[in-house]
Amino acid sequence: MIAAATMHAFSTEMLVGSMTFSVVATVLCLGESILEKLGERAQRGLDHAAYFAAIFS
Repeated sequence: MIAAATMHAFSTEMLVGSMTFSVVATVLCLGESILEKLGERAQRGLDHAAYFAAIFS
């Protein structure tokens, strides 16, 4: 059986990790929209990744 403290630590780390990923993807998407180096496909992928991580958290 898994202890409550272990479940709490796991869920907290999942939340913090997904929020961090969402922010990083959003910042990269912003940078891509300003610099326009990678192209439309990369920007759309970063946008989808940011949305997915935000919904997950």
